[in-house]
Amino acid sequence: MVKFSSDFTFALGKAEISAGASRSLKSLAEILKSDAAKKYEVLIVGHTDNVPITNPTTLRNHKTNWHLSVHRAIAVKDVLSTQGIPNVRMQVAGYGEHRPV
Repeated sequence: MVKFSSDFTFALGKAEISAGASRSLKSLAEILKSDAAKKYEVLIVGHTDNVPITNPTTLRNHKTNWHLSVHRAIAVKDVLSTQGIPNVRMQVAGYGEHRPV
């Protein structure tokens, strides 16, 4: 299991990956492309806190924390995909406010 803290990967209420996190995900992709890891599937789980979203700008893009957590997982998947990890190996999930970090 590889676990990134949400503060490292995402800004509050956002699903955009920072430049630093993008570099780390590119390094992770190299590991996932190795012969030793090619046989494994990748489950990407997004998290948020358990504070309801009230910011109107955030609400326009993410109706709930659950939506935000899934959108974060998709953003990670997108970076890994651009680095050569086949989409067929990846799954995304989000826990939203139900398993806050």
